[in-house]
Amino acid sequence: HATLISDIVGDIGAGQGTFYRHFSGKREIVDALFERFIASLLAEFVAMNAEPPGSVEEYREASMGAVLRVVQVVQAQRDLAVVFLHQGRSIDAEFEHRLAEVFDRFVALAQFHLQRAIDGGFARPCDAEVMAQAVVGMALRHVDLWLAGRIDDGDTERIANELVDFAFWGFGPRDGAPA
Repeated sequence: HATLISDIVGDIGAGQGTFYRHFSGKREIVDALFERFIASLLAEFVAMNAEPPGSVEEYREASMGAVLRVVQVVQAQRDLAVVFLHQGRSIDAEFEHRLAEVFDRFVALAQFHLQRAIDGGFARPCDAEVMAQAVVGMALRHVDLWLAGRIDDGDTERIANELVDFAFWGFGPRDGAPA
């Protein structure tokens, strides 16, 4: 909030006139960066959408690959991720609403893939919307902890594996035998 346009143009070595030729103000640049960041996250699921997995193993592998690619995007753009995903609700009510819409897009994506897995016999029958909300909620909580510095960067792949395994197998034994 305290950043001035003169700070922004000074950092990039441009004049204020150049800035105002492209943006009407700070909020517009925040919105443009946010859209690009979110698009880069959603893009990691395109391959999974284009070629639907044909078995539970393929679903798990495709899901894990997409999640790990999202982790890499967040790591590469960590400063933006902190502002948007960890601190975004504090920007203003409009941004909080936009962030909620993005989370809903991830839920819809998860629900689509879960319903596809149910229909293909790769997942047990369940309320796909409720389960998608749960899976995305777990992921967002861990992303928030990570961006707050409460999870080490070196633990992200292990945690991603745990979350994907939980999404696929729950916490019971995989073969159905008692633990």
